Amino acid sequence: MLNSNLKKETEDEKNLLESIQLTDINGNDYTFSRDKNIYIKFWASWCPTCLAGLEELDRLAGETNNFEVITVVFPGINGEKNPTKFKEWYDTLGYKNIKVLYDTDGKLLQIFKIRALPTSAIIYKDLKIDNVIVGHISNGQIKDYFEGKGENITMENNTKNIKDIYLAGGCFWGVEEYFARIDGVIDTVSGYANGSFDNPSYENVCNNSGHAETVHITYDSTKVPLDTLLKYYFRIIDPTSVNKQVMIEEFNTELVYIIKMRKINKLL
Repeated sequence: MLNSNLKKETEDEKNLLESIQLTDINGNDYTFSRDKNIYIKFWASWCPTCLAGLEELDRLAGETNNFEVITVVFPGINGEKNPTKFKEWYDTLGYKNIKVLYDTDGKLLQIFKIRALPTSAIIYKDLKIDNVIVGHISNGQIKDYFEGKGENITMENNTKNIKDIYLAGGCFWGVEEYFARIDGVIDTVSGYANGSFDNPSYENVCNNSGHAETVHITYDSTKVPLDTLLKYYFRIIDPTSVNKQVMIEEFNTELVYIIKMRKINKLL
């Protein structure tokens, strides 16, 4: 795993990245080269923010720049489709220039300390990881990084303020859309929490399986603190309304104060 202090990135860590072999969506092998600059976008088919940025990224990938553009998905991990299903789905989108790579082992999740999607990585020649950025960044911002004009945000500073909370407030589609519009919220994913078994269907939930429609919210606590996020939450729910809205305790790996937490099941 790479050090948080990118300036102290070791030769062994560069060798680790260089040794990883990925496969693209058409079955071709890919390895990281020390001889070029590389922009990576990590994304998922279930991530609305990721999908909204693909058309713009396809244009960038079709241009001639001083960096290569690649994207990475994680089939079979965190709710992503398997490789066959993903290719069938992706081919319907019609993008011509984006290079999509499969990381079926999730090795890059660990190397780049990815906690939310989309996440971008700026890599200079000799596999120097300059920045890891959570959330969408535009084509202009990407170009600025490779021209030396990007923001100087280290991996450590960029990830330590990324937090997660699971909130339920009735129909999850409305809750997801509501929080997605709040500045500082990086990603929102709808699914089911609680209940006595994993991966319930909508019919299971309608038949009183005990699951609650829940939204997994990833946010930057420097932009929207937890108390502010909860103020937004209580604007749209009535905590005295029994069996209609419920708050799921926050999950935070750095400051754990969970009473109990059950796995959220993403909708595929």
